[in-house]
Amino acid sequence: MLRIMEAEIKKLYASKMWWLIAAGAVLPALITCLSFLEKRDTSWLVFMHVALLIFNVQSLLTFSAFGAFLYAREYEDNTIEVILCYPYSKRSFLFAKLAIMFLVIVITAILFGTCTLCFGSILLPAVLTSTLLRHFVKILLLVILMHFLLSPAVFFLAGLARMAISGVISGIVGMCLCMMLYSTNFIQFIPMCIPFVLTDHILGMNVMRILPNYGIHWSILAVWFVLFLFVNANIRPDIYSRS
Repeated sequence: MLRIMEAEIKKLYASKMWWLIAAGAVLPALITCLSFLEKRDTSWLVFMHVALLIFNVQSLLTFSAFGAFLYAREYEDNTIEVILCYPYSKRSFLFAKLAIMFLVIVITAILFGTCTLCFGSILLPAVLTSTLLRHFVKILLLVILMHFLLSPAVFFLAGLARMAISGVISGIVGMCLCMMLYSTNFIQFIPMCIPFVLTDHILGMNVMRILPNYGIHWSILAVWFVLFLFVNANIRPDIYSRS
């Protein structure tokens, strides 16, 4: 599988898609910084809260577009016939793409966290406490996991449509749902919106109303991940080799 991952990385590097990582990491921190240019007395907690909300909403588009391109590019480039000739099972290709997707999410989240801390240090006069810093890092780790659990659904849509544009459409739909339904109670049960809602509560802001039992939300994400992982690996055997 390492050879498949190496091939996927080379294909992504040649496609110039890596700019999405920079955009997905820098833009939320930059937008947050610009939002507080005239409110420099803002606390670190509020600054992080806004940055995480923007990041989670934008990441629905960023990671959906990246994942759909990663999964559907063989169809768009008309290289699926070559893929079918490789002596690897379809699950090997699926797990390799999932591993690449996880790496993309990790790198984007780390860059976002670094940019947020750098911009906040320049803009805010308040001192960032070690307790809040550790809490922020913990939340970033949870955010990475939550967005990764959404990846198989993006792969399924890309394989179904056989076009990378499906990721852009699903990402925009997710962003619109977060913006339109943030004041409702049932937004917490929509898988794409869970990172947006749950991060707010884990940080301690509680702007949105959700159930106090986070296990329900993690269970929804886990079922979502397993369901579409199973669908991708078994129900669509024509995507990759039939070995």
